[in-house]
Amino acid sequence: MARKVFNSPAYVKPCVVDVAHKLLGADNWVFLDGKAHVEFRKGLNGLFTRKALDTYLPGQEEVYKRYLQHFLDVTKEAGGKPVPFMPEFRELMCAVSCRTFVGHYISDEAVKKIADDYYLITAALELVNFPIIIPFTKTWYGKKAADMVLAEFSKCAVKSKVRMAAGGEISCIMDGWVKQMIDSKRWRELEAKGQVPEDMEKPNPLLRDFTDYEISQTVFTFLFASQDATSSAATWLFQTLAQRPDVLDRVREENLKVRNGDIHAPLNMDQLESTKYTRAVVKELLRYRPPVIMTPYMAKKAFPITDTYTAPKGEFPFSSL
Repeated sequence: MARKVFNSPAYVKPCVVDVAHKLLGADNWVFLDGKAHVEFRKGLNGLFTRKALDTYLPGQEEVYKRYLQHFLDVTKEAGGKPVPFMPEFRELMCAVSCRTFVGHYISDEAVKKIADDYYLITAALELVNFPIIIPFTKTWYGKKAADMVLAEFSKCAVKSKVRMAAGGEISCIMDGWVKQMIDSKRWRELEAKGQVPEDMEKPNPLLRDFTDYEISQTVFTFLFASQDATSSAATWLFQTLAQRPDVLDRVREENLKVRNGDIHAPLNMDQLESTKYTRAVVKELLRYRPPVIMTPYMAKKAFPITDTYTAPKGEFPFSSL
């Protein structure tokens, strides 16, 4: 039923606090309605295929190794005293997200800045808040943080376009999207001249050229979707595994087996998908401690959710996840 709500843009639209449009941009793709939203989303689907996800793994592994060593150092420095790890997980997840979305086009310092300031954006989106941007309020600080993130991602878009145009290899989501734009533009140019080679595959879908700011806005929504909820899930996962050493031992055993006994060996998608127990642990954690309990959608018109119930216009068919 939740999937039906998500996949019915003709009937519903996301319902967010007013300030969200000011932080993410009123023309952001997540606020597009109906066909416009569906068409935009189609252009992003290719960035999350199995093949594409496999491309992002090396960058993620790089981040994991660096931060796991950092976690060990933090624990040793504490000398056996408890350490608040939620902030550490926030930075880890921000780094993983940024490397996945924009690769090494962004500096470690910028990643740290985004991780440190991102809570300002979250605070600005609280239900009880000023709906307008007033200096020195939560929404004002949130807008400043959002502008900083958008500026960083716009710089990344410029660098990605230059590198992809020069024939660089795809190493992040932004590269994949820019490459689709370049391929689409080349197809249209050749088609207009009647010079499309017979062995040339037509890009599907054909994308228009997106501006640096539009790319930045879209990647920002990816970060928005991957930050707080994932940080919360990671915190609960480590906490629960620490309390269940029997489960932790099985996770370790499975991961060592997949890596042929070498904990530092890189993983590919086949190996990752073969970790059935680990994946089951993650899914059970999401059931036991769901980081997102619902996403509000508002009915734009009468919406027949089931054979026996139609949500009237203006109602909120909240989709529990």
